[in-house]
Amino acid sequence: MLFASMMVTGCKLGSHSAVEVEAPGPLPSADSTSVESTATDSSSARLVSREPPVRRETHLDAYRALSSWPFDDGPVDDWNSVRPTWRQYHEYLGQMIVDASRNRSINVQRGMTIAMPDGKSGFVEIDLKGFAWQPDDFDEFFLAADYRDSKLNHQWHEPGLGVPLVVVRHESTKQPQPGFGRSVPFAATAVLRPVEGTLLSETSDDVPLVGVLELSNPLRVKRVRVGPDKSVALTRDITAPLAFATHEVHRHKLRSFLRPSDDEVGNGICMIEPHEPGRIPIVFVHGLLSDKFTWIDLVNDLRSVDGFTRHYEIWAFQYATGQSFQYSAAKFRRELRDLIHHLDPDGSDPGLKDVVLVGHSMGGLVSKLQVTESGNALWDSLASRPFRTVDANPQEHDLLEAMFFFKPVANISRVVFIGTPHRGSVFAQTLIGRLGSKLVHAPRDRVEMVAKLIRNNPDLFPMEITQRVPTSVDMLRPDSAILSALYDLSIRPGVKVHTVIGTEKALAGDNPGDGVVSVASARHPRAVSEKLVHAKHTELTESDETFTELVRIFREHLHELDPKHTADSHALTSIQSP
Repeated sequence: MLFASMMVTGCKLGSHSAVEVEAPGPLPSADSTSVESTATDSSSARLVSREPPVRRETHLDAYRALSSWPFDDGPVDDWNSVRPTWRQYHEYLGQMIVDASRNRSINVQRGMTIAMPDGKSGFVEIDLKGFAWQPDDFDEFFLAADYRDSKLNHQWHEPGLGVPLVVVRHESTKQPQPGFGRSVPFAATAVLRPVEGTLLSETSDDVPLVGVLELSNPLRVKRVRVGPDKSVALTRDITAPLAFATHEVHRHKLRSFLRPSDDEVGNGICMIEPHEPGRIPIVFVHGLLSDKFTWIDLVNDLRSVDGFTRHYEIWAFQYATGQSFQYSAAKFRRELRDLIHHLDPDGSDPGLKDVVLVGHSMGGLVSKLQVTESGNALWDSLASRPFRTVDANPQEHDLLEAMFFFKPVANISRVVFIGTPHRGSVFAQTLIGRLGSKLVHAPRDRVEMVAKLIRNNPDLFPMEITQRVPTSVDMLRPDSAILSALYDLSIRPGVKVHTVIGTEKALAGDNPGDGVVSVASARHPRAVSEKLVHAKHTELTESDETFTELVRIFREHLHELDPKHTADSHALTSIQSP
């Protein structure tokens, strides 16, 4: 899966002891409109107050990097004149970033003061380009070269000027924000440029400005000025933050299935960058025995598509997969409405009016429950008398109401079902499925609540519920009454439905399918498109065919919302076959 504008090439950075950056090709001429950030909104961190001098190793590397700035003699016509200092500049800059971060010497809001060889001090200002992140979100810095995940299908990085970084935002250092976890990694590229005429010149300023450390968002900024009419490519590594995330996080997919709990770290809706008005959230919802990292290859590749991050942003919903998908859907519905209201309290943001959901396997059922209206259908499929007659305390009443009675989320206008068992999965009826269901331990408070409801309301529920709290596996059986009722629910008018269906592994009786979900079960009568993919159930989210189909759907979504996007040559069109 390659993109014309994002070839995986030789931006190879070494360990902490050395940084190697390959220079790009010939320098093109560029006017002022083609060399600036492509971001429409750029935060800029300017001087507030000056930091005390940093430790010797850091300021020497900073001075050396400034001294070896490869464009100090003015505009150049080819790389031959800058290659001798190219490697030297990046090595010193990388060492400065590593040492300064380790010693907490980088303060984006306050800049850095470095010592010069003549005994005087110099000030380095820090400037942010193309970020929605705020200056106080830049808490820690790591070299992107130290985070290469061989498990990811592609490493999206391009050579150019600057040192690619992973920056980490820590929630512990600031006010908690909905949608962000304890730590969020994101990409940046550092370029340290001297301020003309001040590096070694005499000045009356006690601490003169000697340089500017530019931190650019590689998802938005592609080129950087090196002269009045010249620009060069910016080094860009957009995969490293995702590799960092997989490296730092311990996954507990099995535990969240066997011992489902709302208190599991990472559960709920998460964002990987701040929302920007006008951008459309795509919310990915994982399936059974999985977590949000099942989408990491798709997310990595989507963000490399030219124009994607200009129009879309990635969200994900993580939940404990052993519990009833109705319960997870109720939690998702509440969190999605709350987050959208938090981001857009007056309802004026067009991007938040056309959210897209992408659900894999059981995550598709969780997603479907966001775009349907229940009426009494779900309740009547299980209960023997009307809901208003149930003897329950307010807490129990509210939970039952959230699970069984709901209206569609008005902000969602498109949903993609990937390998979703709309009519159940025979796998849930197998010995493995039945054993897995029996091993699930529902939270004690929920078990006690159900037991109390049964005591206070005899004969309200069928025997399979009165014997034990149903698990997600129980509800995926083809003979599940509630799954049958869910299949018959109507999707809100105006919501476009798409299906991606695996066909690689037939099920019992030679029924075509993906080894877990049959083609017949994965089909949906409201689908405006259906894509058959030669992949097994667990491979659907990593398939090149799935990726290509999703890009097609997202391009179609943009065009239908605003036909002028069709004329945007950068809007999700840079795709080639694998």
